Amino acid sequence: MDGILDRFAPFVQETGIIHFYTFKAGNEIPDLIEIFAGMGLIPAQYRSCGNVAPIISRWVFDLVKKGLC
Repeated sequence: MDGILDRFAPFVQETGIIHFYTFKAGNEIPDLIEIFAGMGLIPAQYRSCGNVAPIISRWVFDLVKKGLC
């Protein structure tokens, strides 16, 4: 995991939104979404926004906090 998100998420109010960037390969995204779900964060939307290396892209997520973490 990217480290900061798991520390920051508990301070976000329910229905709060986190705008989050990360650098990942496309095949890592489904596992990352599962990790987000375990933290109570649901992607409202996400997309690749540019390659930074072969197979590695910058990804942007809008994560909505649901329930209690």
